[in-house]
Amino acid sequence: SIGNEVSISSRNILLLTTVDLKASLKRLEEHLHIVACKKYREIYKKVKRTRDRVPRTVKKLQVRCHFKMGFYAELYNDQILALSHYKSAYNYLAQIKVAHDSEAVIEVKAVAEVIVFKIVYLLLHMNRVSDALSQFRQHVKTFQSLLGIPSLAFHHHAWMSNQYRTFGEFWEEAPSAQRHSSKMQNSGYFYQSAAEYALKRKESAQHALEATGMAKLQPSTNVPNPEYLGQILTEAEHTYSQAAVGNNQIHKHVILQRILLSEAKHEHSEGVLVLLTRAYENFKRHRCTRMILHVAYHMACEYLSVENYTMAKKFFDRIARTYRKEKWTPILSKIILRALQCAKSLGVRYDSVAYTLELLAPNLRLSNERKTALARDLKALSLNVPPPPPPPRRSPPLPP
Repeated sequence: SIGNEVSISSRNILLLTTVDLKASLKRLEEHLHIVACKKYREIYKKVKRTRDRVPRTVKKLQVRCHFKMGFYAELYNDQILALSHYKSAYNYLAQIKVAHDSEAVIEVKAVAEVIVFKIVYLLLHMNRVSDALSQFRQHVKTFQSLLGIPSLAFHHHAWMSNQYRTFGEFWEEAPSAQRHSSKMQNSGYFYQSAAEYALKRKESAQHALEATGMAKLQPSTNVPNPEYLGQILTEAEHTYSQAAVGNNQIHKHVILQRILLSEAKHEHSEGVLVLLTRAYENFKRHRCTRMILHVAYHMACEYLSVENYTMAKKFFDRIARTYRKEKWTPILSKIILRALQCAKSLGVRYDSVAYTLELLAPNLRLSNERKTALARDLKALSLNVPPPPPPPRRSPPLPP
């Protein structure tokens, strides 16, 4: 009667009662879902009409329209249609030609990342695990050589690391993927790959920051936040870079400084250790013994690089027990040398002597020069005097 008085159809009126509030709220949820889906279908059709007027040669607009159509189709629960549009958007994006040394590469990769993980998410939730894995591998193959501005190689390594990390998280959280996990295929491998690219990022970023004099910037240095995904410059920075019309070098310089400033704030070793820890935990869960040792070694090396000698020594000792038992002396000697470095830095005299004696054993093959230096250090330790300084020649870094 109230509906008739105000000229509202009874289909648009929903009565809620406190007698069974839970059931009432459930009806309200279902009703709002129906209304929302109807609205999303209308928007989808509107975008589709726009897309139909766009020539296929205008690939950027095709990417935009297909992504929006896939997004709205996903909102009204048509996963198959959404997947089709996301794939079309990705295919059009892959056809866009950009100069390999331009900022456009960064923008294309940012868009590709969003689209591919929409595809992967839907495939995993549709129990199409092998298709999701194939899609991700093709994605990596397509973009891993697209470096962008050469002096910003660390930015590309960061992007690659994020691809593997995100896919590892998807794989870890999707029940369909967990059913396919095994010793040979689990999220630990994706986290490990992410960590490897994070290490490349750390190395190339250090070189770039040192070359530009920005290595001493503090993490607290103020950096403007981007306004949208994939944005490099703020509006003010973009206006400044475009002030010199036709001077592409100035524009590139502004981009370079902006990205370097952001990179100077990043805690590289912390990011590497987070990824290695995730890989370590996943390999332990699947009992991948060799991979556990491999990742633990790199964790120890990273702790050593940030002078966390306690944690580094803990991991080196843990790994060394296995290789002592298996008598893998070439690997063991490298581990013990680094454990000795940790013990000396911590001032743990007993362990320093023990490691040195172990390294002087005949079964550990070291150069005569190295053994002579170790014997000299051992003598200094026994006399409780500081060890002699090392020779001026720098030894090459030890491989894992």
